[in-house]
Amino acid sequence: MAIDTERPLHSFHIDTVKLIAILGIFSWHYFTDFYRTDISVFSPHAIQDIFGHVDSAGKLFWAVYFLLLGIGAGMPTLFIICSGYGLFTSHITKKRGLKDFYMRRALRILPIYWLALLYNFLAYPLFHSDYAKNPAHNIKALLYHFFLVQDYTVYRLYFGALWFIGCIAQFYVLFPLLARLYNVMNRWAVLALAFALTYITEWALSYTGFPYTGSLPTRYLPLFIFGMTLAGWRHEKGPEAGNTFNITLLPAASAVLAALMLFLADRGSISFSSVTNNLFYITIFMAVLPVSRAAYRSAHLTKAVKAASCATFIVFLVHQPVYRHLLWKTSLLTSVPDSLQPVLVIAMFALLTIPAYFLQRKYNDLVNKHNPR
Repeated sequence: MAIDTERPLHSFHIDTVKLIAILGIFSWHYFTDFYRTDISVFSPHAIQDIFGHVDSAGKLFWAVYFLLLGIGAGMPTLFIICSGYGLFTSHITKKRGLKDFYMRRALRILPIYWLALLYNFLAYPLFHSDYAKNPAHNIKALLYHFFLVQDYTVYRLYFGALWFIGCIAQFYVLFPLLARLYNVMNRWAVLALAFALTYITEWALSYTGFPYTGSLPTRYLPLFIFGMTLAGWRHEKGPEAGNTFNITLLPAASAVLAALMLFLADRGSISFSSVTNNLFYITIFMAVLPVSRAAYRSAHLTKAVKAASCATFIVFLVHQPVYRHLLWKTSLLTSVPDSLQPVLVIAMFALLTIPAYFLQRKYNDLVNKHNPR
């Protein structure tokens, strides 16, 4: 199927954000696995530690790279914004019933997810001895993930990034209620209510010792509502939305706010809770708008970004078993100098994205043939 490049900038921006998010996730997972370390740029003195020993251009490159990796650690949250935008855009333009909504969501996501889950289940014991020694645990994890309840069990991170699909599934369940709420309240009031609910829930549960606070949908609710708000605003503005969305001031202000939040976190003046984390990634979403605008001017870049965006779901589901097998079962990656590791990450990402794109397009064509829009 040919790629539709005649898309408004705000829709193309969603594609760009998805590409940036999956590349950030891929790079961060790869780096933390390869060097057996973790990065958090949201803790006190972290940025000072990263940039404190920069005395050459080469070290500056690596400092910036580490900073971007640390930000990339939270990139899955950007997918929540994109999901809210996509679901609400479909809701207000196509007016489908509740049954049709869930049938289409399940058909588009679950078969691919279940196949990827089976691949993870079979692949992890090949390169990780703990999985090979505990087949009973593997089967339990498989069942919890199959029914999308993994986030409320001890197996939440058992298959790496697949915890996030359980998180997204919660928003699919809540979406009809959120859409109704959006129709009876001001959109900005709904967004403010989501932030308040996130803060109250986190504050209340901090005293209970509830082990799965991070799995509750309220943790990321402002991001999903923000995506819905953006879709509703675009629908109300109509053709004029592009003129408003093209402004330079908003991305610039967002970039300044994101930098200020990192600076204050580094000084220990603020801590990154659910509320501040959501606000930070909303600013990142807006700050990368100039990247979308630049790519939007080129037909070739527009096609490339759209194709890579189409592949993000499959890449997200399978990227960890793919490169972990290469890391721990071959000497290919360990023989590459550290200075070339970022280049290798990009190459691996591209090689995985190409087949993922064609598989996703074939599957979408099959779904549309039997369940047309």
